[in-house]
Formats: sequence, C-alpha cells, structure tokens
Amino acid sequence: VSPVAERQPAPPPARVLDGTTFSGHVGDLITRRAADLVAFQSEKVARRYVELLQTVWTAERARGDRTEFSEAVAKGLYKFTAYKD
Repeated sequence: VSPVAERQPAPPPARVLDGTTFSGHVGDLITRRAADLVAFQSEKVARRYVELLQTVWTAERARGDRTEFSEAVAKGLYKFTAYKD
C-alpha cells in the first residue's frame, strides 16, 4: 500500500451525501472533505457541512454554470469546521 493511499480517508458513508447534486471537481472536493470530517469529527458534523454546501450549490447553479462560490465556501467552511482547539 502506498503512503498516499494510507493517508486518504475512506469515502464518507453514503447517507452523508444522500440527496446531493454535486458534480465535477467541486463535488469531488466536497466528498473528500466530508470524508475527512467523518473520520476526524463525526458523521453529524459532516452531514451539516454537506447540507450547507448543497444549499450554496443549488443557489449558485440556479444562476448559471459557474462553481467558484461553491468551491470557496467548501474550502472555507471546511477550515472552520475542521479547526481543532
């Protein structure tokens, strides 16, 4: 097993992503970050992260095909959520 494979968290439980419509690189980013949150915080924290991102994603996609705002929120909210004292 490669060192990189050992450091990557397992995918988040399917129920964390149930009902989401993420796609592309932003969807991949959110999935990876949700997996991190499940591994290092809890499934409940990951689900709240995903739910907020779904709201942002839906609003942004209603205005067009751009995804920069969703990506920025995904990164910023992850940093805030994953912050350790």
